[in-house]
Amino acid sequence: FIISLPFLSVAQSFDATNEAAIGSLASLHLCDSNANIQANIMGANATWDFSQIAGIFGVTKDVQILDATQDPNYASFAGSTKMYDIGGNLQTFYSSSANGRISQGFVFNEVSLGNVVASWPINNELLMNYPFALGASTSDVFDGTITSTTTGTIPTNGVSMTSADGIGTLLLPGGSSYSNVLRFHLKDSATAIVFNTPVHFVRNQFEYYDFTISNLPIFLYSNIKLESALLNNSSTLVLSKDQPTTFVGLEENDIEAF
Repeated sequence: FIISLPFLSVAQSFDATNEAAIGSLASLHLCDSNANIQANIMGANATWDFSQIAGIFGVTKDVQILDATQDPNYASFAGSTKMYDIGGNLQTFYSSSANGRISQGFVFNEVSLGNVVASWPINNELLMNYPFALGASTSDVFDGTITSTTTGTIPTNGVSMTSADGIGTLLLPGGSSYSNVLRFHLKDSATAIVFNTPVHFVRNQFEYYDFTISNLPIFLYSNIKLESALLNNSSTLVLSKDQPTTFVGLEENDIEAF
């Protein structure tokens, strides 16, 4: 039994028992979007140190799971049962079973295109197979459409990869330390032809979980880029369970947003 203790301390995975239920909600503190996200720190016994990350004073964002069937955009995501809302900026529609989780697409607001509905009704996107533990990964292709006021509805296809790429200690502001944290990484890219030009919608997301505290992330990084000859825009959101102790000035934040 004593010999098995180190194994038990890291034997955690994503599965149907710890998937966040509809109604789950966490208010996380908004952090500096220019922070080093430490993407290359992976594997067992990892340490991710965000203890000195700066924040935006007094600003929080809700991360929550909502009933997808009650959302105004549900018609574009038939088959989804849950909607994962990150701060009102990104809504991912998905469904799950005892075997895993798949996504029917997502909605986000883009500075040039406005409200963008990325829907994969032809071929859904695989997010994870249960159980999804350290070292597990997926690669998938998906097909559907992207709709915005600017572009109308246009066909798109994409590729994705997900992984549980690290487990270890997460250090957050105020001296908070969380052990046995499992990190989930999602990166996908959808390509559409806009005004005869290929446009790539690239999403890169890291989520840090401590299931003893919450079935939602306790730290999160989400970035969406538009890459093309026409547009090159990027939107980043960094959220933390614990409030930063240093803050980015409003003038600096306004410049970054501009």
